[in-house]
Amino acid sequence: MKQTISIIAVLFCLSASAQKVDTVKAAIQIQPVVVNVMSKDTCYQVMWQANSLSRDTSLAVQFYIALYDRKGSKFTDFNLSIPASIIAQWGTSDIIIDDYILTKFNLKKR
Repeated sequence: MKQTISIIAVLFCLSASAQKVDTVKAAIQIQPVVVNVMSKDTCYQVMWQANSLSRDTSLAVQFYIALYDRKGSKFTDFNLSIPASIIAQWGTSDIIIDDYILTKFNLKKR
């Protein structure tokens, strides 16, 4: 009897800790990180969009960054200037931009 109750308790704990994350289209899935302790905002996903892309390769590019919680709700957004040296490496893959943003804010992909 004790063994059955223990197994049920362990299964309940496992199911409670493995909560589903609602994904946002085109967002980067990251390890959860608390962004704002006061309002208990925990970031699960990061999404970006290039705003001021230009043919002039000497200019930095403004990116719109949005942070999402576990339910896929945006809780904050801001603009980030990415230097021309990083933009020059940006080819057909977005990994260069993804890695720059994740490194800048010390985030890790899931």
